Amino acid sequence: MSQRVPAKNKEKIVPEGKARIAALKVVAGIVKKSELQKERGKAVYAFKIKAEKDGALRKVLVDAKTGVLIDVKKMN
Repeated sequence: MSQRVPAKNKEKIVPEGKARIAALKVVAGIVKKSELQKERGKAVYAFKIKAEKDGALRKVLVDAKTGVLIDVKKMN
């Protein structure tokens, strides 16, 4: 289950733009939605990207503290 990250915790994270670049390197396409969330106690950026390759929607999670990719999931 994911939750929004409170504003006070946003100061120790990488900029969204850096996380977006990391996500688009893995799944080339168009970002339909982005959100800063908390998943399993960890601050993450969640990007919903419509992939150029096949048009499928994918959820890409990037660690908000390090900017490192966490997971990619194909959405239905």
